[in-house]
This record gives sequence, structure tokens and C-alpha cells, in this order.
Amino acid sequence: MRRLICVILLLACLGLTVNANPNMQADIGNINIPMSAPMVDGNINTNEGWSEGVYAYKDLMATFGNTNDILQSFYLYYAYDKDGLYYAADILDSSFVLSTGEDDIDNVQNDFNIKNEVVYGYNGDIFTFTVDPLGRFLNEGYLSNTDYNAWYSVGIFEGDICRMFRGHNRSGDITADVKVSGQVTDAGWRFEAFIPWDFICQDAEEMSFGDITVTPAELYAGGAQHRAMAIYMDRFVDPESGDVDTFQRFATCGHVLADGLMGYLSSGVCLKAYGITLTIEGNGETTETTAATDTSTAETEKKSTDTKGETVTTQKATAKTTTKKAATGSTVGGNAAQTFDMGIAVAIGGIVIAVIAFVFVKKKL
Repeated sequence: MRRLICVILLLACLGLTVNANPNMQADIGNINIPMSAPMVDGNINTNEGWSEGVYAYKDLMATFGNTNDILQSFYLYYAYDKDGLYYAADILDSSFVLSTGEDDIDNVQNDFNIKNEVVYGYNGDIFTFTVDPLGRFLNEGYLSNTDYNAWYSVGIFEGDICRMFRGHNRSGDITADVKVSGQVTDAGWRFEAFIPWDFICQDAEEMSFGDITVTPAELYAGGAQHRAMAIYMDRFVDPESGDVDTFQRFATCGHVLADGLMGYLSSGVCLKAYGITLTIEGNGETTETTAATDTSTAETEKKSTDTKGETVTTQKATAKTTTKKAATGSTVGGNAAQTFDMGIAVAIGGIVIAVIAFVFVKKKL
């Protein structure tokens, strides 16, 4: 009987995780970051000192929250100087949705389920970046599925206006405190961003309630390594109702996590699930870059195959189109299949099972 009870409790614990794409084949791994100060103008000129573009596609990312397939991919770029961290993304998404205001679609319960919290920021497609400076949070034992660093989310509005929103810590629009610029492209949209090291240091201290303190000099020291993750919130416009809803969420989750758990058995976006390691090159001194013809992503936009030569799947629409059909295999048309959160349902079921098991044990005792 005790063995049966243990099995029930184990299943309940597993119910608190979200199936995050068991078809993942690997993770992105290490990215070397050069010393440079690229111009944050939304062009991603690779001659301005960005790192080599790293291609993130469905085999290297984890889905979480629903069952639709990953239909987008993107190229990631990084750079740094003494003042802060630069990062950029060229997103291949032919039916992305422009933001028009604050997120009123995917507000989520905070870690203690006390109140709703805006974490993605805006109501269109969102690119989120989060970083564990020097891996300090992981080293301090932040291994729960509800442990997070601050999230820095970028959304693009009409007129090629990009804004940045910070979630999980002092949530709000931080566009005035950082640099961010982007534009719509023939294949989707792209942006460049800059976050001061001081900003990352302050967020780390506040998120850890003062337990973790880092300095900018530590963060840009040669050889320093930071754990990171990119998260994409893919939204669509329902062709019947005209309402914007969520089609898929996915992230550069680790294939195997630091605690030995397979990435798809984690929440997919928790702190321990980061699948990118950023390694600082040089000694923090910026170098001059030579102005050149913008080779930003004109060439990469023409690339439509992944590293195995297979065609990258994108929605069949122009960049101006904001409609998206339900993925093949959905049980219901419209937005019902997109909004049903399997993770929440499984988690609730797990909690119910755990409560029943606890009551049963109490009675037996």
C-alpha cells in the first residue's frame, strides 16, 4: 500500500510539469560573445561586431503551454562592452502579429498564485530574453519549476516601433532605460537591443532578495559565462472572431538540465532550463568596427532550409498578414485549440491526486 501511495505522489509531482516537446534533439549550447558596440538601429549589420548568427529552430527548442507545432525560427546575435550586453534576433515568422498595447491575453498567476501578473508585456508576438549572470542562480540551488530570472520582452508595434517590457521583477515597460530598435522584414521582423550591466546586476540582487550580488566588471570579464534563454510568444488573429490569441510558446530550453532532468519534463521556461551559455571573449575593451555595406540579414532571409537541408516551416502568409489557422491535429477549429493549456490541466490533476493521496494516508495513520 505504501508503495502505491508513493507512486501516486510521484505522478502528482510529474503533473506539475509541462510536456515541453519530447522531440527536441539537442540544445544551442555555447555562444562566444565578441567585444563590440553595435549601433542599435534594428539593421543587425554583421560587420559591426556581432557574434556569428546562431540558428534556433524547432529541433533545438521546447514548446510549452499547448500542443501546436513550432512554425517559426530565428537567428540570434550577441555582443558586449563595458556598459552592457547587446543582443539581436532576426525572426522568420511570416504571419507575426503587431502589438497594439499591454498584454491582456496571457497574464499568468505569479509564483504564489496570489495575483495575476503581466510577464510578456505586450499583446502581439513577443521575443523574450533572460539571463542567469555567471550561473549564480543555478549554483545557489534555484532548481524549482517556479524559479525565474527577470524577463526582458520585446514587441514590435506599427511603424517599426519596438518596446521592451520587464517581467517577474518590477514588471513594467523599460524602453526608456534600455536601447531597442527593430523593423518588419520580408520574412518576419527583427530587432536589436542593449541592456546595461547595472540593470542586470540590480535585477539579480532583487530577484534573489539580496542573496546574489554581481558587479559589471565580473560580468564582462574575459571568460565569464552566463546562462541564457530566448522565449518566443507566437500569437495569431482568429479568422472567425478577429480576436488575437496565443498559437504557441517555445524556448531555447536545455536538452538535459543541470539536475539531470530532461528538458521537456521541466516547465520549459524555468531558470534551470536555460539551453544557451554565453562566453565573454576578450577583456572588456571595445574595438572599433569598420563601416560596411549592411550584410545584416539580407542573405539569411533568403535561407529557407535548416541545418539538415530541410525546409523551414513558416505560416503561408505575407509579413503583413495577421491570420493563422489552427495547427494540424487540433481537435477544434478557431482559437479553442490554441487557448487550451494542457500544462495547467495536468498540473491541476496532479494537485488533486496529491490531496487525495494525503487524505488517504492521514486516514490510514
